[in-house]
Amino acid sequence: MTYSTEGLAGRKYRKKRALYEERINGLRAVNLNTDHIERGIEDIQAVLDKGGRSFVVYGEPQSGKTEVMIALTCRLLDKGFRTIFIIMNDNTELEEQNFKRFLRVKELNPSPSSHEDIVNSDEKYLKKDIPRVIFCRKNVKNLEKLIHACRFMGERVVIDDEADYASVNTKINKDKQTAINENVEKLILAKKGGIYIGVTATPGRLDLNNTFLNKASDWVFIEPYQGYKGKSFFFPETKSQQSLSDYILTKLPEEGDDKQYLVRAVYRFLIRVSMLNTVLKDGDMRFFSMLIHTGVKKNDHQVDKQTVDKVVSELNDIAEGNLADEKTNLIIEKLENEIAKVDTHLSDDEREVIFNYIFDNIGKTQVLVINSDEDKRNVERGCNPLVPFTFAIGGNIVSRGLTFNNLLSFFFSRTVKGKFQQNTYIQRARMFGNRSYTNHFELAIPENLFVHWAELFSD
Repeated sequence: MTYSTEGLAGRKYRKKRALYEERINGLRAVNLNTDHIERGIEDIQAVLDKGGRSFVVYGEPQSGKTEVMIALTCRLLDKGFRTIFIIMNDNTELEEQNFKRFLRVKELNPSPSSHEDIVNSDEKYLKKDIPRVIFCRKNVKNLEKLIHACRFMGERVVIDDEADYASVNTKINKDKQTAINENVEKLILAKKGGIYIGVTATPGRLDLNNTFLNKASDWVFIEPYQGYKGKSFFFPETKSQQSLSDYILTKLPEEGDDKQYLVRAVYRFLIRVSMLNTVLKDGDMRFFSMLIHTGVKKNDHQVDKQTVDKVVSELNDIAEGNLADEKTNLIIEKLENEIAKVDTHLSDDEREVIFNYIFDNIGKTQVLVINSDEDKRNVERGCNPLVPFTFAIGGNIVSRGLTFNNLLSFFFSRTVKGKFQQNTYIQRARMFGNRSYTNHFELAIPENLFVHWAELFSD
């Protein structure tokens, strides 16, 4: 079969699409409220219209900034910008998570390319005057290769996700420049009209450091999306905020890293998942995760994994009838004690249903270390649980950009030596986000750590 091109010559083949409008309409079509996105984009556009060339977009952790970045990319393409760089923390798992989110956006045209796609492209293609959206980690080698490959590309905007991480010139007081800061500056091509937009939940260092000469007067605050649970919910300061804060706060003693406290928290997590899938069930089976953060060393993670594995193994043995009666009775008693703490109003029948669910489904458990050599696969399964009981055990990766969907429990007993780093600990608030089940959400944390954490958010 042949296709006729008669009539196509000499005419414009396609009408220019309004990508931003399509994106907003697409979100509305699935009943998502877009008010906060539209207000944020209009505020950003106002800064650009008055000549803003370097500024920061900021908001609370997990409050919808990535969705704003997607909408902003659509708007920038509509406005005629040709080259939009999305740069981020040097972690392949975070890059993959964000890259996939952009790639799934059907309204975005062109689809994003990775820096590998660009640096391995033919020079003739790189010289073409076409719009591009390019992802790159803040890694010196990656940036250097990308800068060279993109030397023909103009009308640039650099959107810097987690802008306070790596992009800041920490050698400014020594009249020197860090390698990443220097390369991001080259990528922006500010002297040729390039624009820098930093995106972060913790913008303080960007102001203090005057990163890329950003103007604090041009900063844009992104309001959280409807239903967001953030600092006023988890760290309420006023009576009205306290009246709306209904999550479960379990204050651990300062030696909260003792494994007995983790074991009890694991039991409570299993019980709450069971409750939500039985006596409180309002739909299909729901899968949840428990995030465990007690340290940054891999050995810490392995110890935590062994603790959780042992709990799961013992429950599996009970389910299979492979555990001695004395040991079985001891574990059942411990579960009974934790059920009493979770809900004192359960009937005997309801308690039996919960027990049965645990033992019937304990085989549907995944215990994942997300700072291991298999990060990519484990991070994805930890952030998007596919079984009823998912445990995600991690260190510093917890504090940078990962979104844990259906997070039901956060065991955070990490001791802090020396001064709190505000940006790091604000970013570790992985419980922030869309938590429609907050009255069942548990944060287990030593009291001193909780108090300091609250103070950081208050500041």
